[in-house]
Amino acid sequence: MLHPNDSVDTIEHLTDFADNIDYLYHTLLASQELYKKHYDTGRRSSYRFKSNDWVWIKKPSEFISSNKKLCPRKYGPFKVLKSDKFFNYKLDISNSPFPDKHPWFHCCELEPFIARDPKFYKPLFDNKTAIKIVDYKFNETSYFAEYLVLFDDDFESWIDCYIIDNDNTFDQLIKDFNTNHPNFT
Repeated sequence: MLHPNDSVDTIEHLTDFADNIDYLYHTLLASQELYKKHYDTGRRSSYRFKSNDWVWIKKPSEFISSNKKLCPRKYGPFKVLKSDKFFNYKLDISNSPFPDKHPWFHCCELEPFIARDPKFYKPLFDNKTAIKIVDYKFNETSYFAEYLVLFDDDFESWIDCYIIDNDNTFDQLIKDFNTNHPNFT
């Protein structure tokens, strides 16, 4: 508080002090915004899944085996059955490697499953004609079935079932393979 008896130097000092406080306040706000922006870059907003969506389970600690380096980083994809109001989701894990675990997962443990677009794989097989399906295997890492397809010119390639199921040219080959190998269906 200024009094009429204060000298001019005191008044100038106090106004400089108020300007410095104002400068420090705005500098502090700017640095806080910068730190918040940097901190929030690694954070993801909570994603809301709907029923029948497909999700990955990020590597939960209870599923990690002794060799963490060779473990898959994600499990799935799994279908969302239902959710509660607290960002928890019940998944269909009956056909998973851990069917006895609890089926409820928090949204921070889940990632949306984005299906591969088969149009990116078509150029590999545009000039080739599929002759027959030679073999079948279940990929433990991606939890997708894969078919070994024999093309003309003796070209063989493993193709996952997602691509084959979305391509109508393989329908008859899959029927022939399933009739010749009934234990793989």
